[in-house]
Amino acid sequence: MGNQTELHKPVQYWAAACGPIAMIMAGVGFIMAHFLPPPEPSRGVVETVAFLTAHANAIRAGLLIMCLSGGTYILFSVLLTMHLNRVEGHFNILSIFQVVNAALVGFIVIFPNYYWFYALFRPRSPEIMILLNDMGWITFGGFIWNIFWQYVAVAVIVLRDRSNSPIFPRWYGYFTVSVAVGVLPAGLNMWFLDGPMAWNGALSWWLEVTMIASWSYTTFFVLLGVIRRQGEAEAFQNRHVDGAAPQ
Repeated sequence: MGNQTELHKPVQYWAAACGPIAMIMAGVGFIMAHFLPPPEPSRGVVETVAFLTAHANAIRAGLLIMCLSGGTYILFSVLLTMHLNRVEGHFNILSIFQVVNAALVGFIVIFPNYYWFYALFRPRSPEIMILLNDMGWITFGGFIWNIFWQYVAVAVIVLRDRSNSPIFPRWYGYFTVSVAVGVLPAGLNMWFLDGPMAWNGALSWWLEVTMIASWSYTTFFVLLGVIRRQGEAEAFQNRHVDGAAPQ
């Protein structure tokens, strides 16, 4: 009997690595676009238009890399879903809920970038450009609802696993709960022009980015352990079957 996990290990490892890769791509894209650190929401119309115009090509190029990171994150989440399915079994409602939200997260990573693309596509009035800039920042930083529900689904599945040999470590479930709570302040950024809750603030931006990046890297290492243990379990079963005495 062939070891299916061993056959597919390279693909699984690549898919697991797509979590950190997506974070790196997103960071590189935002740095190229001159979007890190984010500008203050209170920045004036003239200054905002001058910034967007001066860095138009860099913004386009950087945000294209950001768009590519969205699909990379989805591949990472598909692998996570496959192993969450092992916990839930046949009636895998939460696993499906998790991956649907992950797909929407990938879309939300891509979609707000197009507000900046629209702003730079042709000469526009300053009022329209700053409107599109506001729409980009508020949506990109503040639309955390799908990633929140993704984290909630992951945490519930992990913490419901009461078996003697759980697939995911229990601490990972509690960690995911803390991350879900940590991204929530970003969803309130539409109320604030300055301070820690503004779109560039300590709670609304930097905490959110830290939580998402920490979860992606932590999940990567957790998945490496999950893949390894699955391979060891299948190898043991195969040896047991092959070595069994004929009846």
